[in-house]
Amino acid sequence: MAHELEHAAGRFITFANEVLAPAVRTHKYVDDLATAITAWQSPEAVPFATAVAQQDYQPVAAGWRWGPAWSTCWFRIRTEVPQPRDLLQLALRFSCGTEAMLWDEHGRPIQGFDRNRDLCVLPESLTQGQDRVTMYVEAACNHPFGTASFSWDDSERAARWREQLPGRLEPCYLVAFNPTAWRLHHTFEFARQMMQTLPLDSPRAHELKHALDRVIRAIDPAGIINTAPIALSILDKALSGDGGTSGSQAIAVGHAHIDTAWLWPICETKRKCIRSFTNVIGLMKQFPDFHFMCSQAQQYEWVRQDCPALFDEITTAVEDGRWEPGGAMWVEPDCNVPSGESLVRQILYGTHYWLETFGEERGEQRHLFLPDTFGFPASLPQIMAHAGLDTFITNKLWWNQHNEFPFVNFRWRGIDGTEVLAHLTPGRDYNATNSPAELARGVEYASRKCKPEYNVWLQPFGYGDGGGGPTDWIVLNAELSNQTQGLPSVTQSSVSDFCDQLHQRRAAIVNTSDRPDLDDLPVWDGELYLELHRGTLTTQAWLKQANRAAERDLRTAEWLMTTAPDGRPISGAARERLHGVWKTLLLNQFHDILPGSSITWVYDDSRADHSAVATGTSEVIAAGLERWVSACDATGMQQPLVVFNPCSHIRGGFVVHPETKMPAYVPEVPALGVCVVDVAAQPPQTDLLPVTIADNVIENGILRAVIDEAGRIASLCRLDHGRDAVCDPAHSLQPQRGPLNRLMLYDDLPRAWEAWDIDPEYTHRGRCINDTPADRWEVAEQSPARVAIRTRRAFGQGSIVVQRIVLEAGSPRLDIHTYIDWTEDRKLLRALFPVDVRSPHVTCDIQFGHVLRPTTANTSWDSARFEFCAHRWMDLSEPGFGVALLNDCKYGHSCRENVMGLSLLRAPRFPDESADFGHHVFSYSLMPHDGDWRAAGVDCAADELNTPLITRELQQEQAGAIRDAWAPFEITHADDGGPCRVAVSAVKPLHVQEGAGPSFVLRLVETGGADGRVVIHWNVPVGDVRAVDLLERESGEVRGPAEMQTDDGRTTFAVRKFEIVTLRVGLKG
Repeated sequence: MAHELEHAAGRFITFANEVLAPAVRTHKYVDDLATAITAWQSPEAVPFATAVAQQDYQPVAAGWRWGPAWSTCWFRIRTEVPQPRDLLQLALRFSCGTEAMLWDEHGRPIQGFDRNRDLCVLPESLTQGQDRVTMYVEAACNHPFGTASFSWDDSERAARWREQLPGRLEPCYLVAFNPTAWRLHHTFEFARQMMQTLPLDSPRAHELKHALDRVIRAIDPAGIINTAPIALSILDKALSGDGGTSGSQAIAVGHAHIDTAWLWPICETKRKCIRSFTNVIGLMKQFPDFHFMCSQAQQYEWVRQDCPALFDEITTAVEDGRWEPGGAMWVEPDCNVPSGESLVRQILYGTHYWLETFGEERGEQRHLFLPDTFGFPASLPQIMAHAGLDTFITNKLWWNQHNEFPFVNFRWRGIDGTEVLAHLTPGRDYNATNSPAELARGVEYASRKCKPEYNVWLQPFGYGDGGGGPTDWIVLNAELSNQTQGLPSVTQSSVSDFCDQLHQRRAAIVNTSDRPDLDDLPVWDGELYLELHRGTLTTQAWLKQANRAAERDLRTAEWLMTTAPDGRPISGAARERLHGVWKTLLLNQFHDILPGSSITWVYDDSRADHSAVATGTSEVIAAGLERWVSACDATGMQQPLVVFNPCSHIRGGFVVHPETKMPAYVPEVPALGVCVVDVAAQPPQTDLLPVTIADNVIENGILRAVIDEAGRIASLCRLDHGRDAVCDPAHSLQPQRGPLNRLMLYDDLPRAWEAWDIDPEYTHRGRCINDTPADRWEVAEQSPARVAIRTRRAFGQGSIVVQRIVLEAGSPRLDIHTYIDWTEDRKLLRALFPVDVRSPHVTCDIQFGHVLRPTTANTSWDSARFEFCAHRWMDLSEPGFGVALLNDCKYGHSCRENVMGLSLLRAPRFPDESADFGHHVFSYSLMPHDGDWRAAGVDCAADELNTPLITRELQQEQAGAIRDAWAPFEITHADDGGPCRVAVSAVKPLHVQEGAGPSFVLRLVETGGADGRVVIHWNVPVGDVRAVDLLERESGEVRGPAEMQTDDGRTTFAVRKFEIVTLRVGLKG
């Protein structure tokens, strides 16, 4: 039985290829038309007007080779227009083995070409009434995935992209296109695929086989156009069967997932967008039920700038409700590395763009669409809810390496308790073709993981990653599947329609239940961890460092310019400068840029972008500092210095006068405020025990550290109770013991996805590089304020590591400032800390809060988290004692049993063969402490490591209003000393200032995981203080803080655990 159907499938494929496919293109106008094909090459992309103005187009013919990779070739096609044929359409067949774009002679885009489409039915407006027509093809010497080769490529294609001239002109001629034969061909293929999707011994499969045989008998190869209606009738009846459906409902929406950069640079992405979006507009004219969605506001803006005519058509399609600008964010970012404020700004800039561009009716956002991002933090549900987003959609969790995610439709609960509805697309692909196999797979997973009342799911379809979008036959598949027995009921509609249906189904169940508090939609509580691509937390370390610095400096710039003591509002120029810098940073947080998984060209561009970000931000900071400095008073001071504290808490620290180099200790600088000191009158330290060193032992009255000859930490004690963070080899029962700061070099050869992955078995192939005496060990600095021990060693393939182990007076941290000249190939460098602490969980800093992660491997879910994301700190504590590991730019962490680990550098060679090669400077710190991390101030210590004090010299005898210390506001807790902790995420101008009056936005976050009461004491003339959402809107739906009131120069309110509070602060005057 099985052999019979397999044999029949072979016959059907041959019939489709040899009889039906040739009938689609009934005539090739190769020799019977006067056609001239000429070409002009450019090393880079040029505008249409520049290309058509060139005078040196050269004649070319089929077989002509061109290149090199990443260059551009413009083909000019001048041809006679043949006489019309009944029921046929005129089309251009074109391919040169690359991506390309067809333009008319007036510069209007017609269609994109790539490996998935080489035929363009020409619009009648182009050829009607014309004897001759001129067209241009802009060909980019790259395929949809750049110039890379993959295991699934055939040998000819792979070899071609290693050649100097990979472009090759292949077919370029007009054809007569038969739409009826086209529909017959693809319907026949759909039925054949459906037959093969079914169990081979099923009656339904044999019904389809017999129907396909009847089609073959009904077709007259010499007159397909006349016999096609009969054949189509047979197929329609066979596909519909007895009319029964699977009981599963799919909402199918066209989609072109265009990676904003990956195996191609951003400049090529801009052309990909024009090609893909033009294809979509053409399909909308062909298929009246076809709907399309595209996320990433940045891509819309590029099209608006580069191809206004196309953008006008998109705007019309949006107004008609067939094109959905959705997904909420500026780009589809990585969600592991960006800060919480960056995730807010992704939504703020993306949503505002769509609202301003398409209006409230079409631009309003309700869903977050991140199909390809590498994991999602537990704080994201609250961020979504505070931005008016109620539905989260992804596909990526199907990529889990070890455990299949258990749900399709579920409630995702964040660390604060906020819930949003979430959907994991059960087709397991955001680049679907709507084949019967794909749709059957969607039915299987949706039916297995959803109760019948929730069996509705989203089917995004169309070629993606490299763009292109749906083809005509993919859209036809969606139409055919809706009437096919055994497949889901398929409706072509929008993502918003899917969200509506999901929410309505849930509401209907909850509202009709006797117990509405019992919601039977399953809950996933906490982060959505992706069990793959763990290496992206470390690859391209320089970029992650630049991203964190940019986030820090943008926060500082906004604070300084928004609340300067002179009371003047931020200037329009500074506001626009900050908008531009933010957009550049958000662009570079795309989920294949920031994770480190793109080609070299992308990172060359990103370096330039981050240089511009640093320049723009530093200029705004300089202007802001000048405004603050001008308000300070230095009368009577010999060496006046202004000290700025960008942190959210009061802090002290050592500063140095920039001219005299004289050090001073400043005991207190207000949070987000300033302090004026006279360095000459300030003792180097106040109430601090000096740092001392004896042999290899350093201590400061808080910590004592022993640094062995290898540069490892042999002992690290809290002097107040003598507890050592290093395991006692003789008495400890910890599973791993030994000194801290063990530097481990591992072979890093993942099975696939080199820049992306760290395989679970990487620990099997590693060695400690600092288990022998260092090449150099010396005391590099010794003063009462600071002692530094410096070690240097060579390792691996010529790499060098230099570490300065520093202890400062009054500091609870032992800092390890690290310089590495990295020349390794496919290696992973990690620092390990087998501390004397036993706990089943480790606490990890994440965006807007913290999470607990297991230190055990009791379950497959636990063991899969062998590498995870933490931001500025990770803490392992037991009652009464703990150790925190802090860092200033690292994200890849581990904690198995008592061993804390930090991934420092990787050396993958694909897709960027030079990834991380070169110099790196970074810091990490150890902080043993009493009690839990909150009481010890671990988060504050991490903030200080990442956000140093800023100093500016004051002119002697300068007069001003600020003599000692000042801050625009002071935040206190009604229960000081309790677990509630409030951090300032942003002090910023309103996103849209027009008509708002003098005001600013203050965003606070409770990060300790405890309820509390907050008091803000205002030192600026505050009038009205109102809660707004993350889009800075006031409405009845804003979930503001409870019991908020403002009077007598202060605002008080209750705050919930992990709550984000955004306030719009109106100023008097």
